[in-house]
Amino acid sequence: MSKNIDQVYMANPITSNASTDLMYFGQSPYGAGNDAAMTFANFSAQFSGLLSKFQIYTTGTAATYTVPAGITSILVECLAGGGGGGGISADVSTLNVSGGGGGGGYCRKFYATVSATYTYTVGGGGAGGVGLANGTNGTNTTFDVMTADGGAGGAHGSAVSSSSISFAIGGNGGSATGGDINLAGSAGGIGLNIIGSTAAGVGGASFYGGNTNTQLSTDANGLAGITYGGGGGGALGGFIASLSQNGGNGGNGLIIIWEFA
Repeated sequence: MSKNIDQVYMANPITSNASTDLMYFGQSPYGAGNDAAMTFANFSAQFSGLLSKFQIYTTGTAATYTVPAGITSILVECLAGGGGGGGISADVSTLNVSGGGGGGGYCRKFYATVSATYTYTVGGGGAGGVGLANGTNGTNTTFDVMTADGGAGGAHGSAVSSSSISFAIGGNGGSATGGDINLAGSAGGIGLNIIGSTAAGVGGASFYGGNTNTQLSTDANGLAGITYGGGGGGALGGFIASLSQNGGNGGNGLIIIWEFA
């Protein structure tokens, strides 16, 4: 029978009914069948499945995560490293622009029951291209059956005159598999030169956001990824001196584990 709080009647004071009871509500006016004890077991059961803590891993290769004692379920997020931006080489009579690196892939999975241990690897950000070179790909982040793929590096451009049009493609965003949710990172931006008006490719965003700003001057290294898993920006340069400029490095990946007791 459902009763409101103001209907509760206690003929006797609150007493302990057994060594396992926290308190005992006795002699209900609704009959002995409505007497109730609050035990340690049924009290603690009201708080089962609540968040205990979370852990963040930013490094680790084929490392082992051990589930802490008392943890009954976990929610795991994996983010891969972002790709590096492309680099450039130019001289006093040419311009060059490069593409941005792609953002790392992301996946998430809830484990309603847990094993004792899991193997994981946290991916790193790809290096920006040094001089006339493509950016390198970010590396994968893995946990159990989940894999988040690193973002691809941005392409380097070709030096051209100011009266020409040129472009360099950005790297693709990384994909992901094995999670309850699997999301690709954003592609890096295209580097453009349109008859002397230049813009280097931005780094692609990850699940946590973070496109880099584009470089618009005629002599600049690419910007590093500004969030975990973000792509590095492309470089540009020329018309000032014979020079090389480097792409920005991609942001590193991470793993977040939410632990429930």
